Amino acid sequence: MDITNVEKRRQQLGIQKGWLAEQVEISRGAMGKILSGESKPTLIVALKIAHALNAPVEDLWGSLIESWKDEYNIKIK
Repeated sequence: MDITNVEKRRQQLGIQKGWLAEQVEISRGAMGKILSGESKPTLIVALKIAHALNAPVEDLWGSLIESWKDEYNIKIK
């Protein structure tokens, strides 16, 4: 997973983990697991994080895009 991209972006912006968790409407513990790579975010959570960090979801989770396509039956030509 490209979780390190999320953590790098968060640190670049000087955003606290707690603030980010609040914006995404998940617990601090869940956010910590996502940022450390312990757990994979759902597509909705990933989109919310990307929005809060003002970054394209592809830049933050490029390697997860394919699994989301399968999981959510997304067809992209």
